[in-house]
Amino acid sequence: MKNPTNRIEYLDLARAIAIISVLFFHYPFRDNIPGLGGFFNTYFLTLFFCISGFLTSPKEDIKWISNKAKRLLIPLLSFSILYFPFLAFTRDANIFSTIQSVLYEDSKGGYWFVYVLFMCFGIIWIIHRGYKVLHFPQWLYIILLLLPWFISVVLGFVLPQKIYYLFCLASFRRYYLFFLFGMLLNNQKIQLITTKTISYVLISIAYISGAILFSCKYSGIETNTMFMVWMVLNILGCLWWLETCRRICLYHKLSNFTLWTSSDSLGIYLSHYFILRSTRDILPPYLCSSWIMLILYTSIIYIYTISLTRLIRTNSFTTTLFLGK
Repeated sequence: MKNPTNRIEYLDLARAIAIISVLFFHYPFRDNIPGLGGFFNTYFLTLFFCISGFLTSPKEDIKWISNKAKRLLIPLLSFSILYFPFLAFTRDANIFSTIQSVLYEDSKGGYWFVYVLFMCFGIIWIIHRGYKVLHFPQWLYIILLLLPWFISVVLGFVLPQKIYYLFCLASFRRYYLFFLFGMLLNNQKIQLITTKTISYVLISIAYISGAILFSCKYSGIETNTMFMVWMVLNILGCLWWLETCRRICLYHKLSNFTLWTSSDSLGIYLSHYFILRSTRDILPPYLCSSWIMLILYTSIIYIYTISLTRLIRTNSFTTTLFLGK
């Protein structure tokens, strides 16, 4: 189902759910609320990469990747110019040491997501361009799509940790396959299987029961066993959330707030760190370890970020600068 602007509505709904889940997950006292971190870790960031992969139809010309750079890197640079001095202030450090520290963090101060997403687009574009120009067989195309993931795993054993983190390879290793998974889901034959009622029921049972168990047992995904469990649950989670959103959109029209949340999700993601960093050290833990405070805090951040992105959209220059549009 598509809305008047030719956007796929259920993907807008899924993206809106994903970005709001990011706000919930980043609640400073989530570890004091049992099951919260584990539940969101079964879908929230992987769903972003899956949706991006689903919507990816690479072209071999330079304009395609240039548009992706404009969409992602210009807002990243614009927000970073404001964010790094702010981060230095909250860390009580000078700006140069803060920039150096952030560069050698895999998380990039929280902005790793944009780096890794652009890496995914860039790699897909290079491989697709080679496929179109050199006309190599499709089986080789598939192998080349998987090759960057294997390389990132091998480099984890070879490179010094600082260099590995400099290029966000730890996060890339974790999420690149979900980008490819999204591309796979765009296949019509796959969609015919996943949208069947019996498939949806089985996926629902497997995902919901697995998510509940994972939420109860979650203590991180550092071990290989937990990582594999996390991978399987997130695959089921992406399938379940996308299909659930599709079914909802068959009967309900999306509100403007949902569409705004989806279309401005990048701006919400990049801007929410300002209020997050400025409040997490001043909130008293004994007052914030409840679901009521979780909902209140997340609502305040959501209102702040969605208001800010709507304000940014009132000017074409700031829209390009901070939202990449």
